[in-house]
Amino acid sequence: MKIRTQTMFLLFALAFVVASCAKDTNPKRFDKMVVNGTWRIAKATFNNQTKTALFNNNSFKFSEGDELIVTSPTDTIITSWSRGNEKSPLMLYLHFSSSDTNYLKLDNDWVVTYLTKDEFHIKGYDDNPKDEVIFRKKL
Repeated sequence: MKIRTQTMFLLFALAFVVASCAKDTNPKRFDKMVVNGTWRIAKATFNNQTKTALFNNNSFKFSEGDELIVTSPTDTIITSWSRGNEKSPLMLYLHFSSSDTNYLKLDNDWVVTYLTKDEFHIKGYDDNPKDEVIFRKKL
């Protein structure tokens, strides 16, 4: 009887963890989180090379209207972002023009792999699975 109770408890705990993780990639939750505040890139890795320094001192502001404002010490770029409607995987699409050479590495299809109110992680999709970017809320 004790083993059965422990097994049931473990199954319940596992189900709770799985259900909690599924909420992390909810498209509406992502929208609510990402448009709240200004973000910075805490880590950027492309083709196994760390490129975080390329984005130092940059701010990323996502708006509800799918507008993305990127501010650096020297300029401001207004571009766009969008996301997929599926929970698994939750896709984030960042759109930069070819004239935005400093940001072309971000112009990609991304999978959201982690989401909290202060941080979200994205990984490259299909042709760039080794690319990873971590955004943190700018204080």
